[in-house]
Amino acid sequence: MAIEAPEGRMSKDERDNLNELTRKGKPAGTKVIRQMNYNDLSSVYELAHNTERLDIHTPYTYWVMLNSSPKLMLVAERDDAIVGFVGGLGAFGDGESAFVWQIGVHPRWQGSGIGSCLLRRFVDEALSLGFRSLVFTIGEDNKGSFRLFAKFAHSIGSNLKKVDETGSIRGLMKNENIYHIALTRNI
Repeated sequence: MAIEAPEGRMSKDERDNLNELTRKGKPAGTKVIRQMNYNDLSSVYELAHNTERLDIHTPYTYWVMLNSSPKLMLVAERDDAIVGFVGGLGAFGDGESAFVWQIGVHPRWQGSGIGSCLLRRFVDEALSLGFRSLVFTIGEDNKGSFRLFAKFAHSIGSNLKKVDETGSIRGLMKNENIYHIALTRNI
């Protein structure tokens, strides 16, 4: 089923790319975004290790995430290989926000629009679950992730708002900025 975006919110190329990524009956080479399943966990774990920006977690963490918020765990496939994923949690903080925990795209496919399509599908799922905003963290040096979320916020007529920082937990992790994007049904 192709996903249609409201006119004026997404360019024709972005709409075509999103529709290609979400087709069910797919010819060879077609990209698909779908819910993650148990059989995807090893590929997602390997993909996370192959990106240069994601924090490395245990396979168990991905399993917990999948079982905690299955509708917010998505993969992008091309030719039956996982080339991207997004994972998150529902009811974060105020209970009205979905938390985008990780979004990653294989280095070969970065810049192809897969990250944007994963984020849009994640938002569709979050809205269907009743969430009204996104919360996520971005490290100071992760310019690509910042651009992805800033472009998305702009495309829906919302703002990317820095709301806090994570802190470094006594030096155990890098400090990241915490951001918020209000969602509307006009997406």
